Amino acid sequence: VTDGWPNIQKDHLVNCICTIPNYKPLYYGYEDSKGISHTLQRIAEDITEFMKEIGEDKVVALVSDNASNMHGAWTIVEAKYPHIFANGCAAHVLNLLIQDLSKLGNNEEVLLKATNVVKFIKSRTALATNFRNIQQSHSYKRFLSLPVPTRWYTQHKCLYNLVKKEDVIHQLCAQKRLRLQYKDSNKFHDFINAVEDTEFWDKCACLQQLLLMPSKLIGEAESDSSNLSHIYTYFQKLLLNPLYSDMELLAVKKPCEFIHTESMGYAHFFNPVNEGGLGMIGSDLDDTLDNLDNYIEMMAQNEDHQVQLQRELDEFKAFVVQPGDKARERFKKKGFSPRSWWLLQGSNKYPNLYQITTRVLSVPTSSAASERVWSVFNLIHTKKRCRLKNSTVNQLAYVYVNSQFLSGPNHSSVSSLIDYFLQQVNEEEFTCLNDGEEDELA
Repeated sequence: VTDGWPNIQKDHLVNCICTIPNYKPLYYGYEDSKGISHTLQRIAEDITEFMKEIGEDKVVALVSDNASNMHGAWTIVEAKYPHIFANGCAAHVLNLLIQDLSKLGNNEEVLLKATNVVKFIKSRTALATNFRNIQQSHSYKRFLSLPVPTRWYTQHKCLYNLVKKEDVIHQLCAQKRLRLQYKDSNKFHDFINAVEDTEFWDKCACLQQLLLMPSKLIGEAESDSSNLSHIYTYFQKLLLNPLYSDMELLAVKKPCEFIHTESMGYAHFFNPVNEGGLGMIGSDLDDTLDNLDNYIEMMAQNEDHQVQLQRELDEFKAFVVQPGDKARERFKKKGFSPRSWWLLQGSNKYPNLYQITTRVLSVPTSSAASERVWSVFNLIHTKKRCRLKNSTVNQLAYVYVNSQFLSGPNHSSVSSLIDYFLQQVNEEEFTCLNDGEEDELA
């Protein structure tokens, strides 16, 4: 996982994060652009260098943000390493979707009014104190919140907190002392007009419901435990959301097409919950199967191996359509892990196909892990510590992010940690499963 960031000294850095299933992300290091423009060729060179240092055979996928130069770099990397998948950040796409939905129709005007109402209360000590006192009597714990620039999902949080505390705001505005205190303020008149407008509250509630699903999905996509097989399902839910109008559905379709990759289709297909991709939108299932045939042909060691892979693929298709009552019940369990299922059962039933599925189901869903490392850099490299060298900041961040792993024997570097975790990952997955699953396997 990789992402770029300008530090306090305006140096442009690109970091590298290694993700391994069932383990927290590892911070590998960074590359300084040293004033050279970050063209797609330069980005591809930096990424390729990281891969060589880590070990090209250990890398399954590349995940980054969705900038156009990153897209160009993906093409170069995939051409050089056909076995590596290159994906964009699903959370970033969902963030941009919320931005687009917020601009449709009069949504932008509603959001602006809602933001001004929250600002008016939060920026005035007397109002904020009275608001908190009333809020406590209603057993509300969270205060009002404002949208954060570029973090578009915070718009939903702003609307949700505002609508939930409508009665608190009405009770606040009913206080004569506060009305007299702010009666000469033009902003107060705008505030009162908005609060007393029932249509405004209805529109806020509608917009909050409109942004609810993509905002919720962002949290799931940014999780380190999220699985690529879920991402297609997330966007499928958005496209089938009955709350969306035709105009809003058009806004949803564009990012869906943008984020949809071959590996996402494979992951959705190989998740036994999805019944071999039944219900995929339009021609997605046919396209996925065609691309999968080509990928199997590329990954096959020889003709006999390719025949075995195709045979196991056909057997898997037949199984997931009619898996049996016990298997179907397990698939419906909360927290079901397709990767764990493939480890325990798929690896025995389809040993050759398992080598492909374990790669596909290990692909990260977002570049959130990379962005978290930049947050650590931000906390270390502040205005008061702006003279720190990049190498020093890197070492401090390295220790901070990886400290819980570096205390073991022979774990002095991320490279040794990667080797160790890759050896342990299968054993770790076995221990995560409940006794019932182990008994059934036996």
